Amino acid sequence: MWDIEQLKEIKLFKDLSIKELESISNIARVQKYKAGEIIIKENEIGKELYAIVEGSVRISKLLPGGEKVTFTTLKKGSFFGELSLLTQKAHSATAEAIEDTQLVVISKIDFDRFIESSPQAGFKIFKVIIVEISDLLNQMNNRFIDMMGYMWH
Repeated sequence: MWDIEQLKEIKLFKDLSIKELESISNIARVQKYKAGEIIIKENEIGKELYAIVEGSVRISKLLPGGEKVTFTTLKKGSFFGELSLLTQKAHSATAEAIEDTQLVVISKIDFDRFIESSPQAGFKIFKVIIVEISDLLNQMNNRFIDMMGYMWH
């Protein structure tokens, strides 16, 4: 069982009540990774949701020529794997521990059961996911616009 205060520090669970956090603590497990260990691999089907309690995670993608490009570095409180978990499609990137890292991990089966039994909590979680996706899309749009401006000047 997780410490409720630790779960509150995770962005994905920030709006949940104490009772909802207790339910999450019952289905979440601890997973530890050493620096350099791969957590999820690009093109694997997502079966779990991950949130960082300690450490940091690099999200990267291999280009056709074999070069690894880092998209972002996630820190304590961040989450990942949510899109593959929800869509049941392959991960679009690789997640690797940059340093020794401790994660909250929730399986798809447990996550789905939690959402079904607590739709209000599910709404709160999905709202956070949507805001994160929206922010990411805005960042990508801005980068694209900057790139287009650079190319045409």
